[in-house]
Amino acid sequence: MIFPQKNIKSEEESGNDLVLHPPRAIGIAGIVTLVIGLLLSVFCYLDYLNGNETASVGIALGFLMIPGIAGILLVLYSCRLVTVKGEDIVFRDFLLRRHRCRLSEITKVIWSADGYVLMGKTGKLFKLYDDFVTCEQLFIELEKRGVELDIPGRTFGAGRLAAIHPCPDKRRFTVRSCNCSLRYGGKIKIEGTNLVFCRRFQKMVCYTVSELTGVHIKEKKDGRIIISIFYQNHRLLFKINAFIGDCQDTRFVFALVRHLKESGVPLKGMENVGEDIHCMMRKQFINREDAERILMEEYERILPTIRKYETDLEELGFQLMHGTVDREKVEYQVKVLFPDQMVDRAFVLGYYLCFTKEGRFVYDKKQKCPLYQCRPVMTGKPEYLKAGSDYDEVLKDLIYFEAIPEPVIRYTMEYFLMLIKKKRIYISEYKSFFNSKNKE
Repeated sequence: MIFPQKNIKSEEESGNDLVLHPPRAIGIAGIVTLVIGLLLSVFCYLDYLNGNETASVGIALGFLMIPGIAGILLVLYSCRLVTVKGEDIVFRDFLLRRHRCRLSEITKVIWSADGYVLMGKTGKLFKLYDDFVTCEQLFIELEKRGVELDIPGRTFGAGRLAAIHPCPDKRRFTVRSCNCSLRYGGKIKIEGTNLVFCRRFQKMVCYTVSELTGVHIKEKKDGRIIISIFYQNHRLLFKINAFIGDCQDTRFVFALVRHLKESGVPLKGMENVGEDIHCMMRKQFINREDAERILMEEYERILPTIRKYETDLEELGFQLMHGTVDREKVEYQVKVLFPDQMVDRAFVLGYYLCFTKEGRFVYDKKQKCPLYQCRPVMTGKPEYLKAGSDYDEVLKDLIYFEAIPEPVIRYTMEYFLMLIKKKRIYISEYKSFFNSKNKE
């Protein structure tokens, strides 16, 4: 075997239960806050008994109530729990009340600014105040059952497809602004060529794409981007202020910029932004006929960075194997290296990096896994999605292209080099099944 055998017994004992709970650090922070409030209150009251004029019972109660209430709320929040066992879902809220429902009762999942709302036939069932990564397994299970997920972060979800539909006239999505000013705060509803601007304390205003005169994008040093939309004599109409990490999926910021650019609105400022933004702007659905050509262009773009580290590794006595991967044409041995999540993401095309020495795999001592990375560049519709949706006809001949920023490659290579230099590796007894043709 190439990889260590999994502990099958422990997996059978754990069963198929799925438990979602807040980070334990929240509960620990609540306990610490509560203890600090109690100590401050006790010390203040002791000073009052000793005749300290600045101390009083009121101040002692203030120390007890303000940190104490905050600590109690944090502890109660950490007690929230969602358990999925078979068909049953048990939700425990912050008041320790239990709510029960079945997976079959969930008909839709809606994204909101503070979590995910699970809807049933009669209305709202409960809300998950957890991040997307924590709820990933639950969402996949719901997708398998045909539940509609109106979640921006899903590449093939209804919300995401409506935002990046190949036909601009059929795009329907909403972009929220995080700016707190009354003038620019609000959201934009995109309905094809019409844009509805909803500002706080102001009436909704509708403009067509042809009425806009320009879009300007600016990147800040703290990781924020500012997108300004202008109309009529270059007057500012709307401003979006957001962090780059938040714009990848959840707020459709780059989907809006791409939509305006494809509609003929002049885009300025792209020459002054980083590679991350350029890669996000390139995310789109493409035809399968163009997939291999675009993959090779993407691979040629990152090849100089790979070659640079390849030279450094040869000086240390290691070899770096790299190349492109086609899921349909790849050999079985390379499929072994695919992470499990790529099956769910319907991996189609990508590239791999693998470290070897004298023809043998190089393993991480701590993780007990080989030093390799297989990056998906193009993904198709996951097989577990229920057929018959409105977008099946659109997705039939399309796959999703996602460019990989060069800093991601550098970070991966630097991490692997650090393991080698600090001797946190060992050489496997199994020979590598890669050969020179993989490096072409």
